[in-house]
Amino acid sequence: MPGPGRDRLRAAVVIVEIAVSVVLLVGAGLFIRSAVRLQQVPLGFNPDGVLTARVALPPERYAETDAVSDAYRRILEQARAIPGIRHVGAATGIPPFGNDVDSRLDVEGKTYTPAISAPSPQIRLITDGYVEAIGMPLRRGRTLQASDTRPGAPQVVLINESLARQVWPDEDPIGKRISTWTGPNQKDWREVVGVIGDVRSFGLTAPPTPELFIPYTQPPPTAWDNAFQRSMALVVRTDADPAAYAQPLRRAVWAVDATLPLYVVRTIDEALDLITGSARFSTWLLTILAGMGLVLAAIGIYGVIAYFVTQRTPEIGLRLALGASQRSVLLLVMRHAAALAVAGILIGLGGALAVTRLLTSQLFEITATDPPTFVMGAVGLMLIALLACAVPALRAVRVNPVRSLAES
Repeated sequence: MPGPGRDRLRAAVVIVEIAVSVVLLVGAGLFIRSAVRLQQVPLGFNPDGVLTARVALPPERYAETDAVSDAYRRILEQARAIPGIRHVGAATGIPPFGNDVDSRLDVEGKTYTPAISAPSPQIRLITDGYVEAIGMPLRRGRTLQASDTRPGAPQVVLINESLARQVWPDEDPIGKRISTWTGPNQKDWREVVGVIGDVRSFGLTAPPTPELFIPYTQPPPTAWDNAFQRSMALVVRTDADPAAYAQPLRRAVWAVDATLPLYVVRTIDEALDLITGSARFSTWLLTILAGMGLVLAAIGIYGVIAYFVTQRTPEIGLRLALGASQRSVLLLVMRHAAALAVAGILIGLGGALAVTRLLTSQLFEITATDPPTFVMGAVGLMLIALLACAVPALRAVRVNPVRSLAES
């Protein structure tokens, strides 16, 4: 007959299984809660029905600014002629993979010092129709019009809410003038004609940053050469399946220049899937491991309690013969299971506190020590443990006292 040492080893193995399950369950819970928060992040624009594709004009044939502007104007004309397309536009950087080009801003009537630094917003060159195509909301003023892109048109600019709050926190920015990408003695003033809503241009986890949007026909000096490499992302909005418009969009570009490749062709939804794919994989992996851990812990609890009932069947029979209630026998068995579960849960919570700190950089808007997740993990393991011992516990209260005493 196995001795106390074997019993203690069985109990230790079950406690370790429960502890590991707690760590996995808490980790999975953190990732699940983080993924839910990530899905609820306001993008600031409407991604439904949007197809994007990037075009880069070779400098050998498009050396001058006018040549670049004319090429993109003709590409947009061809794209707008495609049946079923509601809006078409283009920008040098689009969410959720915006570019990383910024520039110091001069604001008419404001002086900046080393103590109060000048704003350095992200710069985008955009076409008319871009704001509507990407689905960004207009907060004040107007969006870019076709008349703003004609030769000799007054220089204008759109800004986002973050930049408006930063530069004019208590003023209406419409009609104000700013200059960027110029020297200290050379100002290229542009009038603010519209304020658009903030968007998450650099992924779902990065907060919106100050941005300004300049007509593609009015680029700052050397912008096409140095910052944007004559490349723009086309944006097409349709009520149908946007992926179906990839080939028609290619033909529209080739109608202008048959040598131009169209690359990074994808819907906005596909781009968002790329961003969240890693988080989803980690969540599923930890969830599967946590599920396997729960199963092993439940099997371990069941086996130990079943063995406990088998070994103590004569004692249980004697208790029942002497008048003990079934409830007291049930509590005896459940207390043994609960003791193992509590020991494993406490050890597991300690391990989870140490391990989940390594996940901090992968979590979004949730801490690695999120109390509700830890509580749910502990409660969940306790319920699993009690359910696992239900069958052997019920078997114990159904012991025949006479038969168990005779067999002992």
